Amino acid sequence: MAISVAIPGRDLLVLERLVLDLNGTLTNRGELIDGVAERLERLSKEVEIELMSADTFGVLDDVADALGAHARVVSCGSSEPTVAPRSGTARTTRRCSTSPASGSPSSGRRGRQARR
Repeated sequence: MAISVAIPGRDLLVLERLVLDLNGTLTNRGELIDGVAERLERLSKEVEIELMSADTFGVLDDVADALGAHARVVSCGSSEPTVAPRSGTARTTRRCSTSPASGSPSSGRRGRQARR
């Protein structure tokens, strides 16, 4: 299960997991944006979908269940070291406008490990 992308002059890019932020990307103020579910359903046949969010509106688990996706609550700062290894890459960019929060990330579809 993967999407392969041929980029001229580069190695073949093979995508196995799509990691998405929830708020402002897939939802607007906690409400799933029209058309997102259908698009992610098509993509989920090719790649694993993982949602990451600070869960500001408390809807992460419900949205993940509706989309059949893995979910993880993250907070800027303290969660960063665990994001890169689980996502399968050593290069992870973090953009955060809030101060680091305490606590560790948890897994939506809680307790279920993502496939590698």
